[in-house]
Amino acid sequence: MDLRIARSTCVLPLLLSISVLPAIGCGKKSSNGTGSTSVTSSLFAKSGLHAEGNNADLVSAAEKVLAACGADFRPRRGFDDCPALDKDFREMKIRRGREDKTFIAFLEDPDEKVRALGVKALHAWGDDYKTDKDLAARLVGALEKETCPAIDGAMADLVADLNPADVGLGARIQALAMKAETTTDVKSFLVTWWGQDGGGDKNTFAYELSKHYATSTEKRLKLAALEGYSVFFATHTSEACGLWFDLMKSDDTEIAARSTGQLTGGWTGLWSGDEDSKWQTSGGGRSSSSTETRCKELDAALGLVLARAKAGKIDDATYVQSLGFVLGDKHATVAQKGEARTAMHAIIENKDNGWRRGSAITELVRHDPSQRSYVARFAKDKELASYVKSALEQKKT
Repeated sequence: MDLRIARSTCVLPLLLSISVLPAIGCGKKSSNGTGSTSVTSSLFAKSGLHAEGNNADLVSAAEKVLAACGADFRPRRGFDDCPALDKDFREMKIRRGREDKTFIAFLEDPDEKVRALGVKALHAWGDDYKTDKDLAARLVGALEKETCPAIDGAMADLVADLNPADVGLGARIQALAMKAETTTDVKSFLVTWWGQDGGGDKNTFAYELSKHYATSTEKRLKLAALEGYSVFFATHTSEACGLWFDLMKSDDTEIAARSTGQLTGGWTGLWSGDEDSKWQTSGGGRSSSSTETRCKELDAALGLVLARAKAGKIDDATYVQSLGFVLGDKHATVAQKGEARTAMHAIIENKDNGWRRGSAITELVRHDPSQRSYVARFAKDKELASYVKSALEQKKT
């Protein structure tokens, strides 16, 4: 499915002044109690908020925002909503890519609040950093040094935009993602998104990350890997399908459900979220309807879903969505459609499957109008009556 969704808008922390600490850190407090000490000397004149060559209008706007919002910054949460961010910064008319040099300089500031502003700005208006080798290298360098939990995931999301074919840096980014000390937030964004946004299935560095973390014992990294493989489905079909089928048997609900979506084609999107800040990204993934290739494990996978349905263990809507996709898939066999239909019936008929029974009625009729008479049998079921009514009112397609 084509599931590209705009990247989430995450309000990130900012500040007008520069810390006197030379190392990039997070949550450092000064005597004024706002987390920073103003410095007007040339100590950091070549980098950061006041670097030479920065756009003066953007620096001024940033200072206003940071002055209004800086004291509320929390190292593990960043900023929640701050009116000044919209009023003084986000509403500025900035041509995409034109001010990347200034925003990259913000990432090199020793104050985490300034760096957070740079991250936010690059997500909103950045573009040239994706193809400019110097800016790309500085971005990676900033991520390598970043220690602030409220920033690192969103910054890694920017690095995931870098295509090694354009800017190099493939081995360097891969090494960062494989490093034991690198945070899980950074790793999860790189493993999930670098293939998607940084060159597609030609990015062999990203493929190696998915392959490496597929065997991780850490849930978030395993999730990142199984979704990262979506981008490499065409080039590593057997490997991807085998991984998803194995993970469908996982005792972890989320891992099993997301693997089902990937294998069946019912949900091939990607998702990552920073555990500290509000930053999250969803969408992407391969278009399962644009290729005839299907996993050879599909028959067995449908059997696993049917067994779950009969046991009343359809605990995620992805299972229903996956069955619906198979029912409507022109490349599915008659037998596969029959198995998907049987599984839908099993979901509907077992009350232990909860509200997903209603979703199954909706999807069943949507993809197989011949099932209208079947679902009509549940019109008097209090839990399903509204779903039945809505499904029967659907226009036949």
